[in-house]
Amino acid sequence: MLTCAIVEDYLKMHNGKNLSLRTLHRDLKISRAKIIRLISSSKHIVAVKPLDVGSRAYFLHVYTYKA
Repeated sequence: MLTCAIVEDYLKMHNGKNLSLRTLHRDLKISRAKIIRLISSSKHIVAVKPLDVGSRAYFLHVYTYKA
């Protein structure tokens, strides 16, 4: 069974980077739905504000690790 530690460890390795759901899906070989579920159960992974990555969208699936 997958735990949120897999996604947390990957984001911890890339600390300071804002990574999209697509990047996480491609590099970890986990489905997007599972990644969203794991991220929502984590206390250390937060969504990035769209303006921080240069978008005026209301919400983006871009995440970062917050200790």
